[in-house]
Amino acid sequence: MDFLALVKKRRSCRAFLPDAVNTEQLQLILQAAQLAPSACNLQPLKLHVLQGAALEQARACAWLYNAPLAILLCTEDDKAWVRRHDGENFALADAAIAIDHMALMAAALDLSSCIIGAIKLDPLRCALKLPDNEHPQLILALGHADPSAEDKVQLHDKRKALTELTCYQA
Repeated sequence: MDFLALVKKRRSCRAFLPDAVNTEQLQLILQAAQLAPSACNLQPLKLHVLQGAALEQARACAWLYNAPLAILLCTEDDKAWVRRHDGENFALADAAIAIDHMALMAAALDLSSCIIGAIKLDPLRCALKLPDNEHPQLILALGHADPSAEDKVQLHDKRKALTELTCYQA
């Protein structure tokens, strides 16, 4: 599959089957995050694979669309690259790149995913007993899409024209 076909295939899934993600698939998805570029290759990330009780605790802090598996992506902001002239910390940018790599790998494996940013941070941190230096940023809900569920949001095909997004400067 060429890259643009893969990008077009990846959609935010909001209805999952209860079928488990197998270990080999999970390892490939985690490896995609490991191989994702980060500023100065500092990789200020921690990946928490949420299953069982941890997944149920996370469900109380974020809408995970009944996914059978989720990956919480935390950043260690003190380990991230910081732009010198303005102090901008690139931990969140690194997290966004890593989670996108995981979502694309999931699509390549015929799995579905949804990137979740609406998280109740303090309850999640407490429930999962996260260390103080780990900042929860995003959750990737993972699994097999339920084909009987209608895509009620239907945002995938509504894209701004490339001309609206692009500025050429010389």
